[in-house]
Amino acid sequence: MIRALDEKQLRKHWDVIRAWLDGKTIECRLNETHEWEVTATPLFHIDYEYRVKPEPKFRPWKAEEVPVGAVIKDKREDHFCRSLILGSCARENTVQISHEEHTKYFSFQEAFDSWEYSLDQGKTWHPCGVQE
Repeated sequence: MIRALDEKQLRKHWDVIRAWLDGKTIECRLNETHEWEVTATPLFHIDYEYRVKPEPKFRPWKAEEVPVGAVIKDKREDHFCRSLILGSCARENTVQISHEEHTKYFSFQEAFDSWEYSLDQGKTWHPCGVQE
């Protein structure tokens, strides 16, 4: 038998309900002994715990983590031109990019904030950083 949420249940889950309505992915579990699982249609039962699925956290690259040879594009652009990552410099904390016959240097933080890279010629894009 399915019951409507009472005020206590609504208050307990309110922040997660709003996040779900905003399109966030929701996870639930019965208690601490169970793993979190994604739920497409959360019921917000009083006996379950619910949360917004945590998003992965990234940090800028270090010199040894830069994927030399990857294509790179500005995050704000839908298309990319053939810009390549040529290398990095640990001493100056920069990444070297070949762009339209010019070589440019960006700090690791600038690359992280403004660029994405691809290892499959632009089919999938990743942040210019490492997941923590």
